Amino acid sequence: MHMSTHEYKDLQAFHHDALIFDIHFHPRSALPAFFRHIGHFFLRKTMPPLEDLSALGPAGVDGCALAAIGDSQIGGPFTLKTITRSITRQLQRCIEEINTCDGRIVYAADDILAAKREGRLSFLLSLEGGNMLRGPEDVELLDHLGFRLLTLVHLNDNSIGRVGANTWNYWRRGCNSGTKSGLTALGEVCVRKMNALGMIIDVSHCHQATVMDVAGLSNRPIVASHAGARAVSEFHRYLLDDEIEAIARTGGLIGLWPMYYWGRGMAGAEDFKAHLTHMLDLVGEDHLAIGTDVQGIPGLMPGFGGVKDYITLTGLLFDAGLNEKQARKVLGLNFLRVLDEATATRP
Repeated sequence: MHMSTHEYKDLQAFHHDALIFDIHFHPRSALPAFFRHIGHFFLRKTMPPLEDLSALGPAGVDGCALAAIGDSQIGGPFTLKTITRSITRQLQRCIEEINTCDGRIVYAADDILAAKREGRLSFLLSLEGGNMLRGPEDVELLDHLGFRLLTLVHLNDNSIGRVGANTWNYWRRGCNSGTKSGLTALGEVCVRKMNALGMIIDVSHCHQATVMDVAGLSNRPIVASHAGARAVSEFHRYLLDDEIEAIARTGGLIGLWPMYYWGRGMAGAEDFKAHLTHMLDLVGEDHLAIGTDVQGIPGLMPGFGGVKDYITLTGLLFDAGLNEKQARKVLGLNFLRVLDEATATRP
């Protein structure tokens, strides 16, 4: 582990004292075991072993936004019924896994702080892909099920808006283009409904026109829970500077995403720090977070082998020049603020 600012014992003490909340994480249990094991077999050279949620605590992580899959390409095929049925099945599995590690499902910032004091893990339920949405009543259904964060699109276009690239051209260059690909009329209705219910809107995977539309419409902070800066590296899943600034103007966050696969993403510590410092210079530490996407991506940044190496990311914050106050914001306090501001509108 490379650390230039803190000795290991000081970093370790800080890491376990700070509130650390990963804003995009996947449970191993969400998808059926057969498909999960087949997928991991083919990606075994780039993905670390799958881990239970109980691994978070020993790694110094206090909780995460735990994402079920709501698109029709990954989430849908795992049930013979509808995507809504798939989501409820995934949710059931997530809750069972949370219970096995004595975790706590949280809905507000105070819940996360209380869980930290109690020494319990906290989990905010999230959904990646709003493909089930056909009207505001479906947003209400997700809210009723306990979801508090929704990634509008995932790997295919839906009734809300467009993705930057779909499953079949995900790793290709130059996919995110065009000007007539913003939020749909239904998307506008759903954004307003999410604002009213206090549900956080996640624009990860969105086409840049959709990102800009959501940022302009939302009256609450929005997030891009797992992303990077295209000014640092040309990858369609990263954000242009105007998108980063638009998200920050809402009071929102960009989650640093330590993904690397097929030559795309962060190739190591220096890349991670380059994305961090670029966005730090652009919008400041109040608009950054960590969204690892662990167990939801085909490969991780070299030097970051999953949950057990979370302290490495904390060390990189200091290596990049952040002080302890700034690091605490990025690791968790910024998300508490966003959650507080989002839930202020709850009926």
